[in-house]
Amino acid sequence: MATTTNMRVPTDVHTEATRIAALLGQTPGELLAEAWKEFFAKHREHFAKDLEEAATIVRRGTTDELIAFVASGAKERAAASAAAIRAKRQ
Repeated sequence: MATTTNMRVPTDVHTEATRIAALLGQTPGELLAEAWKEFFAKHREHFAKDLEEAATIVRRGTTDELIAFVASGAKERAAASAAAIRAKRQ
């Protein structure tokens, strides 16, 4: 059996995961673990591309270029998160 640990998630995510897991005969943890694995599998190529680009910058670029690369990803994630929050409010 895999080891487990506690993780904090927003209350609404916990509530939704608990309800859906109950319908599927799973625990919320099992449901979220399955969802994470599916998400990672679907985005594996994107993650690999980003890691390859970061590795190239580490080998050939400067620290400032690496910081800019990492920061650009953070900006994209923040924009996507803000869009999701706005959509949820509508």
